[in-house]
Amino acid sequence: MELPHALSADFRVLSKLRSDRFSLYEVVASVRSSHQADTTPGRLRRQQLMRIRRGRTDRHTEAFLDRQPAEATSPLFVPLLSKRQQLYAITDIELAKAVLMDPETFNRARTLESFADAFRLTSVFTTKDAGLHKELKAFFKAQTNRLSDDVIEANKVIFERHVDEMLRTFEPGTSVRFVPRVEGMVLAAYGEAFFGMKSFPSAEECAVLIKEIWQIKSLRNNAPGCRYNPRLLAQLRWKQRRLFGIIEHAQSLVDRNGSEAARSMAEVYGAHGYAPGNLLNAFIPLYEAVARGLVFAMMEFADAPDVRDQLREEILSNSNDDSAYCAATDTLLERTWRETLRLRPPTPNQTRRVTIADHPLFAEDSKVVIVWGVFHRDRDVWGADADLFRPDRWLETTSAQLRNYNPFGSGAQACVAKHYASHGGRVMIKRILDRSEFGFVKPAATTDDVGTDRKYSRGPDPDTALLRFTPRRAREGVSVPVGT
Repeated sequence: MELPHALSADFRVLSKLRSDRFSLYEVVASVRSSHQADTTPGRLRRQQLMRIRRGRTDRHTEAFLDRQPAEATSPLFVPLLSKRQQLYAITDIELAKAVLMDPETFNRARTLESFADAFRLTSVFTTKDAGLHKELKAFFKAQTNRLSDDVIEANKVIFERHVDEMLRTFEPGTSVRFVPRVEGMVLAAYGEAFFGMKSFPSAEECAVLIKEIWQIKSLRNNAPGCRYNPRLLAQLRWKQRRLFGIIEHAQSLVDRNGSEAARSMAEVYGAHGYAPGNLLNAFIPLYEAVARGLVFAMMEFADAPDVRDQLREEILSNSNDDSAYCAATDTLLERTWRETLRLRPPTPNQTRRVTIADHPLFAEDSKVVIVWGVFHRDRDVWGADADLFRPDRWLETTSAQLRNYNPFGSGAQACVAKHYASHGGRVMIKRILDRSEFGFVKPAATTDDVGTDRKYSRGPDPDTALLRFTPRRAREGVSVPVGT
């Protein structure tokens, strides 16, 4: 007996979402391809546009309709799940922008309950309190994107020192499982830069726990109806207890130091009747983008020594003004950072819940998801080599490429610390290349299974990669004490 078509489609998609053999990006790309193959080119898109024109319009939909290219034929969105939990994937960049610029119709917080529960968050991206969200957003902008030159320089010194301290822990010439070291280093660096923490005990373990907890929680978040087995649930509870113990210790150190940023953040929460008390509300949005970008940039360099060598030459030629070089946006360093985030965006997807009953495209309480890999790897936009690491593609960019590139998300609730994070990422990449030589001992495994990159994209699993580090001599001719 055959299943009804809609039900069988749901079954196929759910099976893929629950499997380690398909990333969310691959599921969306597969469903989009099937819709394009099954219909006359452009027919589904025209039907969807007609529904918008006949339905309720506002300034967001009107702006979207004004930007529609006449020659486009791909669908605006594709249904992933049609029954018990309606889920749609946006496949048109203009519709994605319209959705993300309308937080009232497309609510963010209601899709992040699982994430908030995993880390006890009431943060700028999980709160449902509009007033708290507005003030937290202003707070983070002031603390990250409106810094004086003196503060930027002081942060640069902090970042460089933490890189040097990490490199000293690498025994020269031996294999290093570098990912947890890098993630812990970045967390500790931002703890000092943002909260003035001179030390962050168990920073490496803390970063690993954050990733592992969300990997367990995301099994259910990405696959509706997927239940925990008792073993995974026990692991989750143990990891959460350990993580919150580390964070409470970190909080005591911050309180002891009298951090101005912590005091200001506490005032924002207190004004809205919330207890602050969870540094993860700040740590997760601050450090994670840099940690992910740094890890994958190092993997790309290990696999592309020609790019790495060109970047080292550029670093040397700009040695007279490190600060200006790290802030510049017309360098190979910047192109490398952009290309890394294009292939591995720190905000890999954005999900929204529909809040109104009369939307022309989506049912009330359904979910829509924007998977940025769909746009970051679109061959019609980026060319046939869209899946390859090629920083020089950023020497000349089209308006379509710039519009499709959104590594920190887009819209009214995009990452508030993206400039802060990108500056730190460039500083740390430069320092690592300036002070060490490294290459693969064991390349990252690429198997039929999706790697540990939160199941959003297939590719090398960074946790399986081993690098060998050796110190480089500093420009002043003094040996860099790596591994001593």
